[in-house]
Amino acid sequence: MAPAPTPGSNAGFRFVPFTVALVLGTAGGAVFSWLGLPLPWMLGAMSAVTVAAIGGVDVAMPRWLRSTCITVLGVMLGASFTPAVVARMGEWIVTLMALLAWAAVNGGVGWWYFRRYARFDAVTSFFAASPGGLNEMTLVGGQMGGDERTISLVHATRVFITVFTIPIWYRLHDGLGSTTSGRAFVGLFAVDLADYAVLGACAVVGALGATRIGLPAAAVVGPMLLSAAVHLAGITSSSPPTP
Repeated sequence: MAPAPTPGSNAGFRFVPFTVALVLGTAGGAVFSWLGLPLPWMLGAMSAVTVAAIGGVDVAMPRWLRSTCITVLGVMLGASFTPAVVARMGEWIVTLMALLAWAAVNGGVGWWYFRRYARFDAVTSFFAASPGGLNEMTLVGGQMGGDERTISLVHATRVFITVFTIPIWYRLHDGLGSTTSGRAFVGLFAVDLADYAVLGACAVVGALGATRIGLPAAAVVGPMLLSAAVHLAGITSSSPPTP
């Protein structure tokens, strides 16, 4: 059986294992998307490649591609900080404070459980217990030294349990069906070249600048902060396109 790939490995670029991983991931994402499952291009790709790796298939992911995806994620997160959103934050102060308290309690209990009973290390326990997005917690947790596979497995389990129980409950109990996604598809050509230049600068300058001054998880935090700044300043209102 071939050894499982190490996330962010420093090994040289291996074309065949990378191509196999890319084909499997694309196929898994397409199947999950066709089935209407949640986060299809994340969970579908992860499931297909994981099954293949466990079965002995040699798959690999180059560090440079992983780092590139992390910077794009940072730019996407920063694009959420629009002037319209910030202007309405005053209306949400009570809800935000309650949410912050709940997140702290929930995350604290989860961290304690993972440390005491699952025997995870401190960083992995923190990001596995943090009530955040699967993509964000996995990538940032890996940047901070946590076990990406463990973090992604915990959050993937949470997502699957949530998606396959709560919607089914409402469907059976209240007769509610599904609705369309709130996030519209943004094509590659829907973003102007000038906006691409601004977003690209946020990714490159943000990551390099954050690394230079020693920010933690620099590849995601730097682009996120710079992207938030340019969006709040009104320089651009675009975010990375859906593909």
